[in-house]
Amino acid sequence: MCPELRIYAALQELDEGQLRRFKLLLHQAGGRPPGWGVLQAATREDLPGLLAAHYAGRALAVVAQVLRQMPALHLLDQLHGTAPGDATRGPQDTPGETSDPPLTTDAGERVVSQRQLMRLARKLGRQWREVGVEFLGLRRHQLDGVEEDHGTVGTRVFAMLMLWRNREGPAATASRLLRLLSQDDSPVDPEALAELLDRP
Repeated sequence: MCPELRIYAALQELDEGQLRRFKLLLHQAGGRPPGWGVLQAATREDLPGLLAAHYAGRALAVVAQVLRQMPALHLLDQLHGTAPGDATRGPQDTPGETSDPPLTTDAGERVVSQRQLMRLARKLGRQWREVGVEFLGLRRHQLDGVEEDHGTVGTRVFAMLMLWRNREGPAATASRLLRLLSQDDSPVDPEALAELLDRP
């Protein structure tokens, strides 16, 4: 599982007060954290990408340090990709997960960003399996794996969307995803699809 998805999964478990405390403790941490103004303005969906970009390979360790200070030790299992209480299970990749595809296609169109997918995932809801099979062309066994590896609906939806993005590569543009999910019989709320119209 990519660092951004692990951080996203852990942050989903924090209520608004805990998220503010997380940002404050992160700002007070050593190692040149992002500026306070940047942290205050960052949404729950923005934070994983911001931290991964700012801390590079140390993002998971920094987030784990802050969660220990809160204390929110129960979230460390999610952060490290293990089931609660299962010390033998190591981090697992989301099926089909690879590195980020190129930012633009040959036609100059941008590939859908992780940030856009995170925002869409929060609004997609419980019909995510139907969307994955009928509109994104994913297989049921892939979605079974996603459901097994991720505890919350939001992280499952995000992992499913990442499966599609990684499979499609440069063809995984925001406009293509918008066309797929806005078909006449699609259960996706048009307001949720607006997330794909925003800049990444």
